[in-house]
Amino acid sequence: MCRPSSRILVLSAIAGLGSASCVRLGVGSIADDAVDASLTTDAEASDAVAIDAVASDAAATDAAVDDTGVGDAWADDAATGDAGTSASLSLEIDPSFGGASGYVSWQGTSPGDNFVSDVAFDANGRMLVLGMTFNTGSLRDLALWRLATDGVPDPTFADGGYLKYSASPYDWGSRIFPLASGRILVVGNIDYGTDDPTIWRFTEDGGLDVSFGQSGRARIVLPGEVQGHSGALDLAGRVYLLGRQFGNWFDVSRFSSDGARDTTFAQGSGHFTFNALPSSSGVEIKLDNAGRPVVVGGVRPRGATTDSDLGVWRFTEDGLLDVDFGEDGIFIHDGAAREGSGGNGGGGNDGGSDVIFMADDSMIVVGHSANTSTVSQMTLWKLQPNGTLDASFGNQGVVTQSSPVGHAGGTTGTRILRQDETHFLVVGSAIEGDDSKRIAIWRMTIDGDLDPSFENGGWFKRESMAYEEALSATWDGANRLVIGGRRAEPTTTEAAVWRFEFRPR
Repeated sequence: MCRPSSRILVLSAIAGLGSASCVRLGVGSIADDAVDASLTTDAEASDAVAIDAVASDAAATDAAVDDTGVGDAWADDAATGDAGTSASLSLEIDPSFGGASGYVSWQGTSPGDNFVSDVAFDANGRMLVLGMTFNTGSLRDLALWRLATDGVPDPTFADGGYLKYSASPYDWGSRIFPLASGRILVVGNIDYGTDDPTIWRFTEDGGLDVSFGQSGRARIVLPGEVQGHSGALDLAGRVYLLGRQFGNWFDVSRFSSDGARDTTFAQGSGHFTFNALPSSSGVEIKLDNAGRPVVVGGVRPRGATTDSDLGVWRFTEDGLLDVDFGEDGIFIHDGAAREGSGGNGGGGNDGGSDVIFMADDSMIVVGHSANTSTVSQMTLWKLQPNGTLDASFGNQGVVTQSSPVGHAGGTTGTRILRQDETHFLVVGSAIEGDDSKRIAIWRMTIDGDLDPSFENGGWFKRESMAYEEALSATWDGANRLVIGGRRAEPTTTEAAVWRFEFRPR
């Protein structure tokens, strides 16, 4: 068993570690000289919305290095993990990463719920890992690590490869965008009495970029507790920020590339709050091929009591609901896992967590749906450009994965990634009988079928003695699958990153 350290460990020789070993990087208390402590109060605007982002002439438009979230189209192979044309594929943990174990993990100064929310790669191929670590008591800090190819911390970044941002009791990052200039854009949450969606920009070496927003950050203050849950970056360098007021509504705001409020969005307000239904929860935001914001998540329509449905919203680039999509800009679907199983759909809990876009402007949404036994199933929906189900995909536009080979519990999909011209991956979790989770990966054809040549009938479950949950996934420059999430042992929950390789069998 690996024992956490209270300090950053920079390991120069890990090749000789045994197969049962791992690299665990402790994240101790680090002074936060870059935090602007003066930003503790905000004047509330008369409409209860305040933006503390100040325009700066010094900040130029800065494009993202790789995945801006714009036009994640099937025709673009540059960001995919091309597994080649082998007739049969296996997925194996990469022993060249993390000291032969294939993963790297971190624990905060308290054994709380540490996790990785996103992973990306900069122009030099260095891995940027974003998440949250527990501080003393119940305090939470935004955490950002930069790693070399083998998983060793980059000593030229921040404090030995690790940056901790602690400006409020509850700071965390949800999405990260490496920029072409080397700077790093982060969206997430800050808490000065209430949760507020926030954007930070850091320099290449890990300091706050004071030319952005107000002393390196910009936030939107909305009524109540609204967490910054996701974000996207367009080709003009404008930042979209998805705020989520749990159980009630969500908000999409847009900022210019210098961190100023974008008053060309949503009829001059700079943000759009969707609260037209009893409960609407935005989980993820991506930009489609035309640069339009698409939000996926859950919704409770009028008249419903407890069940939630899949919700997909498409906005125009100007920040209004796109009336050419679905019904007045919204697609809602209920009971996916109950259709064709003795029921006629309806009931249960459905929700979306991620989306990719095809070259013809259709989209595939991944998430979950509960069957008649209330067991969660990984679910896919394919929507045509007009926001209706594509009947050529799966079962009339819907695919559910129930009782995969070798697993009797529930499943859920968290991330969806293109792999090649005819396949995509779903990364999520297999839920065990004790409600613990294991990393699960499905390889699907573009028609919605499991690829029988992959692993165990088209799916893979990582067998581990520890609780392991996938929260993010991406490809590295060598087409290896990188997953970020959390890993729990009896006394602690750690932020973790795993790396996998596809190999012919």
